[in-house]
Amino acid sequence: MPRKVDTNKQKKESKKNLEANVYDLKGKIIGKMSLPEEIFAAKINPILLSQAIRVYQVNQRAGTHAVKTRTQVTGSTRKIYRQKGTGRARHGDIKAPIFIGGGVAHGPKPYNYSLKLPAKMRQLALFSALTDKYQNDNLNIISGLESIEPKTKNIVSLLKNLALTKKDGNLAKKTLLVLPDIVKNIIYAGRNVENLNMTQAKLLNTYNLLANQNILFMKESVGVLKNHLIKKEKADEGAKSRPKRSLKKK
Repeated sequence: MPRKVDTNKQKKESKKNLEANVYDLKGKIIGKMSLPEEIFAAKINPILLSQAIRVYQVNQRAGTHAVKTRTQVTGSTRKIYRQKGTGRARHGDIKAPIFIGGGVAHGPKPYNYSLKLPAKMRQLALFSALTDKYQNDNLNIISGLESIEPKTKNIVSLLKNLALTKKDGNLAKKTLLVLPDIVKNIIYAGRNVENLNMTQAKLLNTYNLLANQNILFMKESVGVLKNHLIKKEKADEGAKSRPKRSLKKK
């Protein structure tokens, strides 16, 4: 049997040099960028990741499936022929499920499939996914991308320089580009590239990370992600530590 990897040991090792290479538009390394340990050196929890993915996928279901019963189908309620004397089977109106165009018996009804995952668990799952991408060298940081013209060839050229494309120029694996905000020129340049997905740092979730093999962060996106997640975490801790008001007896 394969030996289990100690994720805690990986976490300790990653804390020593928690840095990522920064690439320019030509695919050359121009420096390194330090990453927040709280986000990129978390404990990898496969069970929590699985749970977060399941909750996300279930919540995509609209649950609006429905059929019409015999009471909802448009049609006459008149008995189609008399009860006795015809030699035929007895029937009521034409809307019975046995007739073509009639109602459906025991059909699907609207149902709410949504599940909830506590905010703390969602955040830990996100940290776990980011740590996994970092430790497996599937995370790169790009500098200068905000200055490109809104043309597809510019994004394709960048991906080619990063050795992420096949011989035909298409992406070899699904890639997620994390933007600091809505950057229109980048969105216009990348929206026609096959297997390239884009999202904002504030909207990043566990499913998007695990559904894409490679993750590309703009340099500014790391700071936005850090401010968004760590400030939120501290705010939650502050709310928990706040003393409760005691009711004074008159």
